Amino acid sequence: QASVVSLAQTLDGHSDRVWCVAWSPDGRLLATCGGDKTIRLWQCELSTDQSNNRRLSHCDTLSGEHHRTIRSVAFSPCSRRLACGSFDATITVYSRQDGEVGSRFESVAKLEGHENEVKDVAWSPSGHYLATCGRDKSLWVWEMDDDSDFQCLSVTQPHSQDIKCVVWHPQSEILATASYDDTLKLHREDGDDWCSFATLSGHESTVWRAAFSPDGKRLASCSADRTLRVWSAAGAPTDGPTTWRCEATLTGGHELPIFSCSWHPSRDWLLSASQDNSICLWTANTDSGCWDLVERVADAHCEDVNDVKWHPTIDNLFVSVGDDCLVKRQQNMCSAPYNPSDWSGGFQMDDQQQHQAPVYYGQQDIASGGPPGDKGPSSGGDNFEDEPPLLEELGINFDHITQKTLMVLNPLKQADMEAVKDTDLAGPLVFCLAFGGALLLTGKLHFGYIYGIGVTGCLALYMLLNMMNTTTVQLTSVMSTLGYCLLPMCLLSLMAVVVSLRSLAGIILTSLTVAWCAYSSSKLFVNALSMDHQRLLVAYPCALVYGVFALLTVF
Repeated sequence: QASVVSLAQTLDGHSDRVWCVAWSPDGRLLATCGGDKTIRLWQCELSTDQSNNRRLSHCDTLSGEHHRTIRSVAFSPCSRRLACGSFDATITVYSRQDGEVGSRFESVAKLEGHENEVKDVAWSPSGHYLATCGRDKSLWVWEMDDDSDFQCLSVTQPHSQDIKCVVWHPQSEILATASYDDTLKLHREDGDDWCSFATLSGHESTVWRAAFSPDGKRLASCSADRTLRVWSAAGAPTDGPTTWRCEATLTGGHELPIFSCSWHPSRDWLLSASQDNSICLWTANTDSGCWDLVERVADAHCEDVNDVKWHPTIDNLFVSVGDDCLVKRQQNMCSAPYNPSDWSGGFQMDDQQQHQAPVYYGQQDIASGGPPGDKGPSSGGDNFEDEPPLLEELGINFDHITQKTLMVLNPLKQADMEAVKDTDLAGPLVFCLAFGGALLLTGKLHFGYIYGIGVTGCLALYMLLNMMNTTTVQLTSVMSTLGYCLLPMCLLSLMAVVVSLRSLAGIILTSLTVAWCAYSSSKLFVNALSMDHQRLLVAYPCALVYGVFALLTVF
């Protein structure tokens, strides 16, 4: 029996995790973006037969416009414009002037206004509006005139936490947003502003993405609670119904948070992508009215799968991207209406297809006109006025520092994956200095011990995690996590300035602090490295490291 999903092509070229993938509506171009601050464009080669066996080839790289991660990318309905949102709080709009596939995309507008990271961008069906959202909890709606100039029409803060996703209704000017506050909201124009008219509640954790069905009558959402939900509208969707209900909850496909979902452009098929490295294919069963899990591709990528998208015109083609820096073209062999008796699961990859996968080594950066690493003319050269602030240049993200600190202080708080994956070392450095300073107030000059124990603990845990995990663990990730989770020990050392910890109560308090540090650090490690079933094994060596710091504090 044939497999439903098979790997057709693997594309490399990105030097950091790939966050987002987008097809042009005409299906001829694919755009991917990620942590390497570039957008790579891939051309979908047209076939002369009816096999639909099309291949992707790299055709351009857009770079130099952003100095931090590019989080999202989207084509306009005419396929001539491309918008991207970055962690540097700006949006860049590119345009292909003559409209031909072979022509270059040039930057035509830079939109500013978000206070910090832009998480998603989306064009309206008419192409006249561009919606953006971000960590500042705001939703922006921009209007584009005939000269490609943009004017901000509305700025709202509909959610209580940062907004992860924004998507337009396929047939009308209605917006849906998904948020860290576990809800989705629907918005429409009301006079001179855009207002929320419906809130969809039911998910138990962060809602990462949403996708409308082709007719706009239903909405799919995926969440960190490891479920997908399908919502249906009561009334005509284009009239902006105020009543939406959850008609189905899809469970059992993923073991970790689901980051992306994609609705097939012409069928009731859903794709979902997860932190557990897997992709699931779901289909609506017309007989039972339920959704069936057709297949689970267990190792679609070596690391987290961040996004997945169906091709807009080819039935059986979709693309996925992940933390392994790869772009993968997948093929769904189920081209007819799904019959559960016709298929059995199993991910298979043809050896010949694997060897034919194109590999790109050290390609010239087309957008900058120079070799990799060349910033090009747009980077500012010697014009220091155009340089980004020093802290941003050093990669110090105060918002992520705040998020990680709050996750350590409240270990029961849901982990924000983007903050968890940020290997920031500024916060740990501050906490180490604070810990040493507090000990100094008690008459203990232990900065050398703190440095030695910290380095030894980080190296030991780094080697241990690499032996326990199939993917490579970065040393900076270990250092960042252990450093942030030293915060409770800093609080304990401050308490030791005024209260002796050598009593029974002090020993109990110290033990609880070690447990607090170990619990928080193990939580961050298992979330960042997808080691959910190994948490106790991770927590034990963490407790040993923090136990040594506790001995410095008490004695």
